[in-house]
Order: sequence, then C-alpha cells, then structure tokens
Amino acid sequence: MPIYTKRRNIRLNKMAYQGPLTIALTLCFHKGIDVIEADLSDKVLEVINYVKGKYDLDIYAYCLMPDHLHLLVSLKDDKRNILDIVKHFKSKVSFELKGRCTAKQLWQDRFYDHVLRKDEDIYKQARYILENPVRKGLVIDFMEYKCMGGLYFEELKNAHLM
Repeated sequence: MPIYTKRRNIRLNKMAYQGPLTIALTLCFHKGIDVIEADLSDKVLEVINYVKGKYDLDIYAYCLMPDHLHLLVSLKDDKRNILDIVKHFKSKVSFELKGRCTAKQLWQDRFYDHVLRKDEDIYKQARYILENPVRKGLVIDFMEYKCMGGLYFEELKNAHLM
C-alpha cells in the first residue's frame, strides 16, 4: 500500500490547452529556490524570449519573482498545445542553468493555469501580473522592477516616458 495517496489531476482535458488561446501561467521554483538572489534570472528571461520566438507567442506580460514566474501568453497556432510549450520551456531553463544552479530539481512538477475566456480582460490580467512585485513589497512602482516585460508592459513603459 502506497504511503502517499495519488494526487488529483488538476488539468483540464488536454484539448482545452490547444491553441488558439490566451492563458495565465504561474510556474514555481522547487522548494522556493530564489533565482534572482542566485543570479539566475538572466537565463530565465533569455529562455522566455527564445520560446516566444520559437512558438510565435504573444506574451502580454511576464514577471519573474524570486521563487516563481507569472506569464500571460497568447498561443495563436491551433496545432500547438501550451502544455507541451511549458514542458519545453521548463526543460530548456533547467538545461541552461545546469552547473549554475546547485539544486537537483529546479521546477515544481506542477504549475497553475487559467485559460482566459473571451469575456475576460487581457489587460486587467496583465496589470495584475505586473503589480505582483508591488504587492510583495519588492518595489513601490512596478516600472522599477527589472525582471518583467511583455507587450502590455512595453505599452505602459512607452506611455510613461512620454
């Protein structure tokens, strides 16, 4: 008899993750690894841009926090599945950080997702993601936070500079 009970599957049917769709993702680092303190954030951000180009994603917002990552992504290709892209992203980051990170496991096995419905406001969701460092007390104004970006962030930054 197993010591641990089997975890309940939290995923929707795999077809629900097929493009086109817009999805909010939260990926956590294993056991609270602090990638910013460990000076690993540059590689994580590089891989975000790599995956963005490889899969032709629109990234409305991303925010790399010390122990987790928020992404708001739009997948346009109806032949792609976001679950496969997340798997590729996590393994690419792990590969890129091999030797720089002493932890045997970089990511938690699971991640959180929310597929946005057509009536949900993408920009409201993006703003929520970008405000995360403010809610955590890391900065007073989210524009000061260095580990974020995306289409909506760039719009705000450009408007802020004018």
